[in-house]
Amino acid sequence: YSKYLNLCHFGSLASDRSLSQILLCLGELFDKYPHARACIRVHAYGAPLDSLSIEARESLGLDDVLILHGRLEKDPDTGLSGRERVAIKMHEADVLILLHGTDEWCAEYIPSKFYDYLWAGRPIWGITHRNPQLDQMLLDRKSYLSADGDDEGIAMALERIWLDWQQKQLLQPIWQPIGVDQAVSSILSHIAQEKAAP
Repeated sequence: YSKYLNLCHFGSLASDRSLSQILLCLGELFDKYPHARACIRVHAYGAPLDSLSIEARESLGLDDVLILHGRLEKDPDTGLSGRERVAIKMHEADVLILLHGTDEWCAEYIPSKFYDYLWAGRPIWGITHRNPQLDQMLLDRKSYLSADGDDEGIAMALERIWLDWQQKQLLQPIWQPIGVDQAVSSILSHIAQEKAAP
């Protein structure tokens, strides 16, 4: 725990996968807890902001809260690759933001970023779209969870993260990276259930 609560997003942003919903809830949080503004920072790594995030940042005046890092490339001074630098930044995050998206096909896929986040071993805040399997995977690993489009639920999760951080009690993720053995076991279990179904 440092003097900032660092919420970090890694990867691409778009109108259907936007930080704007979090930024809008931050505005409400700052109205309720004015001192939170001096403590919360949202870091965006790897991509330029989408138009909705730009609009939310400007309308709420969050230039000091939303910090843009862009793509991390190889550092000539340390010799670290961009990938290594990303891994370090993930490990330094207080909470990793997993934006699932809003397209209908989101109900059928698990974002690859989720696996990177699991290996980082940091608390995850998943904002998911109609995907019970992903939701369960997040809950099984003690993550914060919100449904995309549920503004009230997102605001409640953000407030909980803020209060947990203040008390130095952010959720401690259960270390369950997903490997080949788990994937094969899960597939075989689904096949067995299908065969047993009438």
